[in-house]
Amino acid sequence: MKSLKELYYSLPRLRELAFSGPPLQRWREKSVKSFISILKESGLKRGRLLEVGCGAGFLSRRIGKLFPQFDILSIDLSPELISWAKRKNKLPNVRFECKDFLEIEGKFDVIIMMEVLPVVGRYHEEFIEKMRDLLDEGGIGIVTHLKPGIYTNIYSRLWKLMKVGKIVSKEPESFLTMVEIYGFSAYYYSLDYLEGKYIVVMRRGGRVDEGARFEIAYPHKGDRGFESHPLRHDSKESQYDG
Repeated sequence: MKSLKELYYSLPRLRELAFSGPPLQRWREKSVKSFISILKESGLKRGRLLEVGCGAGFLSRRIGKLFPQFDILSIDLSPELISWAKRKNKLPNVRFECKDFLEIEGKFDVIIMMEVLPVVGRYHEEFIEKMRDLLDEGGIGIVTHLKPGIYTNIYSRLWKLMKVGKIVSKEPESFLTMVEIYGFSAYYYSLDYLEGKYIVVMRRGGRVDEGARFEIAYPHKGDRGFESHPLRHDSKESQYDG
């Protein structure tokens, strides 16, 4: 008999059904729209994009439709989820593979991780270091994370009870300090203040909007948020035209 952890990662149809209605649909859609907005603001017109922990492939398919110029590789450790993603995929610029991120080779212009870092535990720094090694100079990384709080504690206990895994949270400023050690310029802003979920934009060897990390961190209601702070581009002039 399969454990709850095995069932969680091996039933893509059930996962997609769960995300088709509230509250999970709202939770995922907010993250997806933020990734798309950031990619639009980046000015990147073409290149290689890697999604880590793609699950059933929802985010990669959305990005693939909107950015046909991207060559997208989406990876996950679950053979069942990758098999499902392949069956659902009809886009020539998106491919799905069952691979371990820490064993991936090559170079990418963009690396994205949606709801991945909270579940990798002690591998936080290894993931950031690997991202640095895989990104081209001036490339960007976009990741979501969770701030410690009531929601995170409930989430962690639920996952522990189900024996699915361990949820790890990190204060945004602490996370920024860590990624800057690995050569990234970075800032963050809130996706959901109650949940403590935030998104981080990192540029390898480049620069992001100075001061934005403080101005748009947990913006008040009515603020324009990220849209008022587009990325500035200091490298790879041939590929960026903001």
